[in-house]
Amino acid sequence: MAAVVRGIQTRAGHIGYRDQLDRARRFLERIRRGYEGIEDMDDVEFQDMVWSFFQHCWHVKDWLHHDPWHRPPKKLQPSPWRTNRTP
Repeated sequence: MAAVVRGIQTRAGHIGYRDQLDRARRFLERIRRGYEGIEDMDDVEFQDMVWSFFQHCWHVKDWLHHDPWHRPPKKLQPSPWRTNRTP
């Protein structure tokens, strides 16, 4: 039996929020394949995939916050009519 080896590219260091977003999308695709029966997984494996997907989604916000190339949106200023209103 011959071993099958695929080329794996790894990167170290801060690589940006888009990589974390892509990771979440890959987990979503794994969930879809498991749900549709394309990929054989038992209930525990499926539940692990769902939990992992939501954990990766949750961490996208952290990656956004720490990504030096991402500019956060400007905060909206309140309208003058709301701040100068008298009761």
